[in-house]
Amino acid sequence: MLEDILNIGTILSTEKDAEKLYEIILKAAMDFTRSDAGTLYRLTDDKRLRFDIIHTRSKGMHLGGQSGQPIGAAPIELFLLDGVPDHSQVVSHAVHTQTTVHVEDVYASTHFDFSGVHAFDKQNDYQSRALLAIPLRTPEGEVIGALQLLNPLDEHGVLRSFTNEEQAVVRSLASQMAVALVNRKLIDTQAASFNSMTHLVNSAIDDRLERLMLEDILNIGTILSTEKDAEKLYEIILKAAMDFTHSDAGTLYRLTGDKQLRFDIIHTRSKSVHLGGKSGQPITAAPIELFLPDGTPDHSKIVSHAIHTYETVQVDDVYASSRFDFSGTHAFDKQNDYQSKSVLAVPLRTPDGEIIGALQLLNPLDERGAVRSFTKQEQAVVRSLASQMAVALANRILIDAQAALFDSMIQLINSAIDDKSPYTGGHCSRVPQLTLMMADAVNRCGYGPLANFQMTDEDRAELRVAGFLHDCGKISTPVHVVDKATKLEAIHDRIALVELRFELVLKEIEIALLKGELSPELAQQKRQQAHEDIEFLKKSNTGSESMRDEHVLRIAQIAQHYGWVDAKGSAQAAVTSDEAQNLSIRYGTLNNEEREIINHHITLTINLLEQLPWPKHLRNVPEYAGGHHEKMDGKGYPKGLTREQMSVQARCMGIADIFEALTASDRPYKKAKSLSESLKIMGSMKLGQHIDPDLFDVFIWEKVYLQYAQAYLGAEQIDEVDMTQIPGYVAPPEGYVSTTV
Repeated sequence: MLEDILNIGTILSTEKDAEKLYEIILKAAMDFTRSDAGTLYRLTDDKRLRFDIIHTRSKGMHLGGQSGQPIGAAPIELFLLDGVPDHSQVVSHAVHTQTTVHVEDVYASTHFDFSGVHAFDKQNDYQSRALLAIPLRTPEGEVIGALQLLNPLDEHGVLRSFTNEEQAVVRSLASQMAVALVNRKLIDTQAASFNSMTHLVNSAIDDRLERLMLEDILNIGTILSTEKDAEKLYEIILKAAMDFTHSDAGTLYRLTGDKQLRFDIIHTRSKSVHLGGKSGQPITAAPIELFLPDGTPDHSKIVSHAIHTYETVQVDDVYASSRFDFSGTHAFDKQNDYQSKSVLAVPLRTPDGEIIGALQLLNPLDERGAVRSFTKQEQAVVRSLASQMAVALANRILIDAQAALFDSMIQLINSAIDDKSPYTGGHCSRVPQLTLMMADAVNRCGYGPLANFQMTDEDRAELRVAGFLHDCGKISTPVHVVDKATKLEAIHDRIALVELRFELVLKEIEIALLKGELSPELAQQKRQQAHEDIEFLKKSNTGSESMRDEHVLRIAQIAQHYGWVDAKGSAQAAVTSDEAQNLSIRYGTLNNEEREIINHHITLTINLLEQLPWPKHLRNVPEYAGGHHEKMDGKGYPKGLTREQMSVQARCMGIADIFEALTASDRPYKKAKSLSESLKIMGSMKLGQHIDPDLFDVFIWEKVYLQYAQAYLGAEQIDEVDMTQIPGYVAPPEGYVSTTV
């Protein structure tokens, strides 16, 4: 059975054909329990259990899967018509309760409805008896299907019940099967996800050791399937190999880009040596060269020989062997008062034939603690384990590379926006940082309406991605709108044309004076008024202050009052109607049409992000990124969402987006505001239900504004803040202590 388990573990780790993987899963479960029949169910999107594969060996039956034979049975409904979970079927009960269900005799049991089983028996001249239903449950607690095994046989082919040990093995296997199925699905959709390491490795030097180590082996298989911390995974890999062989020492090597073997982790238990990995202690030993200066492979070292030959190499006594150069081992022994003897070198080889590292184990111990040689069974176990380790490491490397590529793609988008507009580019890089500061503060605070808000590392990563992509729609926004510094700016600032026309107005006043059409006093009054009016237009053009009604009226009067005569004798306005309309913009520099163009960027952002096939751990990115222009009262855009319809993360990004814009010093159309000015404006927004009031309180109490200011603002902007002057300021509750580090 040991060889079968090892082979199944390797296949589950490497199989790329999804349908074939499902067949392997069902066969493995049936083999482990010697079951005559088995069914694999898959959970559908509409929450029903679909028959995927049906096997009945004694009847030569193989339906579904790769058989090419369809399954006519209807899916099993998991819920009644009123939405209540249906527990009448044994497999639906297993799914709802997420427990393994064992029925020793389906004809003697009255707990479940076995009419379907009875009908199958009658139709196929079969006699069902013992049944085991196992949910396929991922480590996150999600059930994605179920296994149903039927009629386990003893050595004489007689029907029996499932043993407790078989149930324990199949439960662990089912958990790893679920991981394999989820990871296979993610790989097929090219989503960034973690591939499953689903392995049951049985080290059976004798029957007693087999029972003793079974639980540890199952636990290691589960850990290898789910661990996301690469460095921790490497530690687990080395420890597993040492535990299986009772080795006193072990080394994990990683192959570098320049074809050297780098020491990644060194363990020597009897000397309490732990270098590299998660220890925090550096390894000073130089990498092992795999090639000689002339480029030929170097076979002088045992581990390099194992790499070049793709073979497991064992030496029973490193001091009696002349086959390899063990000078490094001898030096280690002398330096650490150690006695190396038996060594095993195993290359880490992926199913594609790529070598990515090596394991070296040293000094296996017997029951008395004496050094012995590695057994052939141990070599077989470690070879299979090393193959699976290589898959785990390769998958980890691939996942990290995909994550790095994904992050680079995000930065590429921001760089493209930055290339269009350096002002927006700065915004795109700062908003994610401030959003995370804000969310982390809420996560730490644990007070009031937001006390239950929790964020994991995955949640932070998801919010970070959303922050970087929150303005990705601006990639299509015209630069002249994004960078519009003044109200009259187009290709150039048209205020220069208005000034030129006023020069013509002044010249016509001078001509009228020379012709005697104006008295000197009236001419002076007209000149003075024209200078004042053009200065007022220039000031209005900056958009730095809000335009009151009297300002808009004055612009209209100026546009109607001033004119000049062109070379053809035609009267022309000194301020055109379009210019007057733009100069009358009440806030900022954008007119209604341009503001709609700007606002469209968030609609495009949402449309772009919702088209992407986000994996489960990033599925909220569109919602987080698309909500930063919504208001708590439902008057924002583009969807008009209210506070209750938005996540805490999206509301955090709304505050970050506004605060960054207020304090930014790289905008062409406004002067950067100080901390006190910015907080006063945001306080008014809190009272106006523009931003989340509870989040703004945390923003103040946890001094997130100051944390951001110290990282990104100039010293001249960081002024003293009088909290009593901030509209809507609420003092922290009595006894409240800020968690800001």
